[in-house]
Amino acid sequence: MLFHTPCYSMYKMYSIYFIKLITTISSYNVIYMGVFL
Repeated sequence: MLFHTPCYSMYKMYSIYFIKLITTISSYNVIYMGVFL
């Protein structure tokens, strides 16, 4: 099986972390664009 329980929980944790990182980067880009324009 592909989804063993620890691998799946680790994947879930990494995906949540990645989503947080993407949202913070996009918000910083919005702030940067607001300052730049």
